[in-house]
Amino acid sequence: MIPTQTRGCSRPEPCVLGRTGFLARASFTASASFRHGVLEKGEEQMTQTLEEMVAARLGIMPPVGAAGLYRTTLRSGAQIWVSGQLSLADDGSVLTGRCGADLDVETGRVAARQALRGVLSQVVNVAKGTPATSVRCLKLGVFIAATPEFSQQTQVADGASELLADVLGEAALGTRTAVGVTSLPRGAAVEIEAVFELMDPPIERARAIHAQRS
Repeated sequence: MIPTQTRGCSRPEPCVLGRTGFLARASFTASASFRHGVLEKGEEQMTQTLEEMVAARLGIMPPVGAAGLYRTTLRSGAQIWVSGQLSLADDGSVLTGRCGADLDVETGRVAARQALRGVLSQVVNVAKGTPATSVRCLKLGVFIAATPEFSQQTQVADGASELLADVLGEAALGTRTAVGVTSLPRGAAVEIEAVFELMDPPIERARAIHAQRS
């Protein structure tokens, strides 16, 4: 089914996912060999900023506003807490369905990747100018709309984790919970919440360690 046009980024119309496939624009391919955008030049280490890295891999993604009385993100020290982000198509429409009913595992993985894109857009909005190598995920919470009999939540959630590793590198992966739920807001197929950490830039960390050992 072709998704209807959104009336606003925070109140998108639904788009139904199906077993037979999904909109091509929602698909994503990434080179597993691309890691952190780090280039070696003598003793200098040149890195892309987080927004440059995400834009290069996923394109520009404006963050979606809150749909209720809450904050989409909260910065606490070096941590960025991200409220649940729904699985949205590139036009802002909601990707709906339930795994085990009208969605199979692969289609659920696509929905998980799209929800993770929303998470990254929120992190970029808070951490502009931060070196991509200084950003890591502490925790992903992946909520999957599913039937009671569906038990492949881990495989669905891997769609989000693999995208995160493709964009920021496997070193940026953190802990994760994947659970099946009866329903999600607006009938979404997947919702993901997250906690990220902004670490000291690698060169500064190395210098600090060296100073402590000398």
